[in-house]
Amino acid sequence: MLQRMFKQCDGQDMVEYGLLIAVVALACVAALTNFSTVINTIWTTLSNSLSN
Repeated sequence: MLQRMFKQCDGQDMVEYGLLIAVVALACVAALTNFSTVINTIWTTLSNSLSN
């Protein structure tokens, strides 16, 4: 049964899943980069407000 499963596996699906995961990872990195800029701006503003 295990041998039959490996013979019937199609490698194309694995490549497609790999590409999909790569695209999602890149989108997450881009979103976190933009989000970190916003957080940094908010933190700086809050810090300046508290020190004054």
